[in-house]
Formats: sequence, structure tokens, C-alpha cells
Amino acid sequence: MTEKEKMLAGMIYDANNDAELERERTRAKALCHEFNSVSPTEPDRQREILKKLLGKTCGDSFTIQPSFWCDYGYNIEIGANFFANHNTVILDGAKVKFGDNVFIAPNCSFYTAGHPLDVERRNKGLEYAYPITVGDNVWIGGNVTVCPGVTIGNNSVIGAGAVVTHDIPDNSLAFGVPARVARKIDIVPLKTELEEPMTVVKITVLETSLKKDLADEYAVTNLEPCPILKAGQVFYATNMCPKGMCDAAWRTINQYVFALACGVREFYGGGWMKEPGKVITCCNDGLRPVYFKLEATDREAGPFLGRD
Repeated sequence: MTEKEKMLAGMIYDANNDAELERERTRAKALCHEFNSVSPTEPDRQREILKKLLGKTCGDSFTIQPSFWCDYGYNIEIGANFFANHNTVILDGAKVKFGDNVFIAPNCSFYTAGHPLDVERRNKGLEYAYPITVGDNVWIGGNVTVCPGVTIGNNSVIGAGAVVTHDIPDNSLAFGVPARVARKIDIVPLKTELEEPMTVVKITVLETSLKKDLADEYAVTNLEPCPILKAGQVFYATNMCPKGMCDAAWRTINQYVFALACGVREFYGGGWMKEPGKVITCCNDGLRPVYFKLEATDREAGPFLGRD
């Protein structure tokens, strides 16, 4: 058997004195150097180099931030939506497979390579390589080291600074040195459809200072007009109340959305309902009161609150 065949079979092999492996490592280092030297304004060129280097990619749906280093490249397989941040190192004497939607934070290392414990064989340059597998939907925090032969299961999270020496099951949060499972992660499926139709509420500013009767009723002492808003201004926001949220909480959220749209930093408290659809609240600019009404409209909802 050649030294490369031994390497891929998980056997002890000589990595340092074999011409074939030396040539392949030199090629990989040259491509890594080329990739790391490309301007960040040329992402297509970066991907072109990585496709030459890596054994398998999934279209263009991947990002690796320089600097990036590996031993051979052809033993690395990445799934869709793969992201690796700066200073990722993969020593890929054996296969290193990443599933879909894998996020890797900066300064992470994946080492398939190991050396004999006995000094005589180690000093001869002998080593072995065991594969690493990372499942789908895995998030790996910064400064994590993954050791030879490890499998990290689907939907798992590895905390920053961990040294992963043993397999991590699916749906697990693991951290520490060595990494241990702290708890299971409950997987809550995302809803793909709204539980009720999205509609829009029209918000009209009625008054920017309260008349004395309203001020007395709500114990408002500052009767100066709000300098930011004007009576008659109109805004639009969603009026969909999510399931499980009380109407009062929804009104408060809409007031904050309204505040952001008109430039007010925040609202004081949750406001008061004068009557259905009419809200009095206070601007934080001197707690000046604002009185506005909400009403349904046929206008289509956009991604952000609009202003007429």
C-alpha cells in the first residue's frame, strides 16, 4: 500500500517522507495562499479557488472567510449554506464532512491527524488520520477544537472554547474542556404560514397636546404640544395580533413601531385607551402627550412601517 492509501484507510502512515503526499500538501497550501490573498471585493474569485481546493461544495451557497488553511483540500466536503469565519484550520488527512447550514465562528480547528503516543514512532514522523463529521444545522462557537474521529450530530451547538474529543449527539448543547453535553436542545419548528391574515392598521395623530378635560382625566400635567408630531399625520402598521399575545401587549408593540416611524425614541408606559381604537400615550421628550387612533385599512403591508 502507498502512504496515501494507508492515510485514507485510517492506518499509521508516513506523512513527512512521502513525495506524493508532499506534492498534494504543497498544492493545497498554494491554493490556500492564493485564496487568502484575494481582495474581499472579489467573492467570485474566492469561490473559484475554493472549488478547486475542496473535494465537494454545494453550488455557490457557501462562504469561507480568509484566512483559511488545510492540508489536502480534497478530503473536505461542505453542504449548502456553509459559513466559516476567519482563521479556520482543517487538517484533512481523513474525510471532513460538513452538513447543510453549518456556521463556524472564528479561530476554529478541525484535526483529523494524530500521532502515536510512543516517542519512537512519533519521532519517525508517523501519524494517523480519523474522519470528522459535522451534521446539519450545527453552530460551532469561537476557538473550538474538534479532534480526530469525532461526529457532531444534527442541530447541535458547541460552545466557544470547547475541545471536542468525543461524539456529540443530535440536538445537544455542549461546551467545556473536554466538551460535555450540558442539555438537550428543544427543536421548535418554524411556522411557514400566518395563523391569521396580515392586515394593516392606519394610525392617525389626533392631537399632539391634550385638551384640559383629557389631561385632567389621565392626570397629565404637561400640556405643551409634542414638537415631533403634527395633528393629521398618518402612519401604517400591521394590526395582526400573534396567537398567545394579549391585545394590550400588541397595542404596546404597535406604539413602539409607531414611535420608530415618526422619529420618537420610545413611548412612556403602555398608554391609555380612551375608547376602542383611540390611544393616548406620552412621548419621552418631556412626557408630552400624544393622542391617536387606530383603524383598519385596505392598504397593503410592506416590510416596514410607512409614512404618508
